[in-house]
Amino acid sequence: MATLEFPWQCSSKTTVNYILSRVDDPTAQDHFVVRKPILVREGNSTTFRGVLRRCGKRVANIVCKFAYGKRNLKRLRHEATIYREHLQDLGGKVVPRFYGLYEGEMEDEEPTGCLVTQYCGEHAEVPFYGLSWHVKSYLISALVRVHDAGVLHGDFREANVVFTPNKGSPYIIDFDHAEVHHCESTMPSEIHDVAPHPEDFACDELFDACKSMGVWTPRSYASLASS
Repeated sequence: MATLEFPWQCSSKTTVNYILSRVDDPTAQDHFVVRKPILVREGNSTTFRGVLRRCGKRVANIVCKFAYGKRNLKRLRHEATIYREHLQDLGGKVVPRFYGLYEGEMEDEEPTGCLVTQYCGEHAEVPFYGLSWHVKSYLISALVRVHDAGVLHGDFREANVVFTPNKGSPYIIDFDHAEVHHCESTMPSEIHDVAPHPEDFACDELFDACKSMGVWTPRSYASLASS
């Protein structure tokens, strides 16, 4: 069974190395170690950035998402299933690579899970509407690929999209609200097209994404131009 060693800082002077076991792939055997963890966010889950190492060698820059207690752990397991069973082929392309779900006990002997994914960058400093046309087109295509893989994101917004530091390529993250989905939209999501009616588009999430980015010409403008 694969394991993950994480240096948890219990106080300003005390760090405990906890070891969690991989639960999503019983055939995996590697022992991974997280180095240089940096706290990113706290809430229902706690998120760290860090470096994943194996046998003393760097594997990847990663994000560790911790969840505690039965309810939050259930959501984390669901997210791991979405990555593993539906998004594996998109890992490293439009969603982060998935490095496994690890579970065990940490502080207070509470059931703990840790979802490990690729670090893909930071959030943009502008809303969707302010992105360049090129990035908007790429991001819509990324969401379409997620839908084509059979997944509805369920919480598609600026907070759940990050951009690589160099090329600025967008990655869609945080699939804890995702659902298995058969997308019925057959209309192309082309920039500058006249805005379709929602019922004609046949997919609320793709429609709302295109609308929030302002990629379509409003129907009222199109009517004025043709009159």
